[in-house]
Amino acid sequence: MNEIEKLYENANVKPYIYCSKPRLDCNARETGNCKQDCEYYSGKRLLTPFTAEKQIELIKLLAIRFSSDYMSYWRNEIKDVWIFRLHDLTKFSSKEPCIYEGRNKDFTEALCNLINDLWQDLTEEEKEQIRSVLNG
Repeated sequence: MNEIEKLYENANVKPYIYCSKPRLDCNARETGNCKQDCEYYSGKRLLTPFTAEKQIELIKLLAIRFSSDYMSYWRNEIKDVWIFRLHDLTKFSSKEPCIYEGRNKDFTEALCNLINDLWQDLTEEEKEQIRSVLNG
């Protein structure tokens, strides 16, 4: 399971049943789930796409949540990874100022790795905001 799938699982976002060609009488257009009697029913379960818009919204939510802390992200060219870090500014001069970190070769995986790492420390309201973004 990759970090994106893990995030969807943490957020309890359910996959939808894919309809390869939604008909007017198939409920895939309204509910996102194809009926089993639809001639285009595939049974294939898909997660809603993890778009750039969703990534931006998640970064904005993190920025609001950790506004008193410092968030940074960059690409380490030598190690060929993206790194997201949240720092506790009250401990910034200590040896371990980083409170959460996500890293991966892929930007989106690194972002999800960070959110998965801090998931248990989020409030229910914050988790619901993330669910809303992922379902959007």
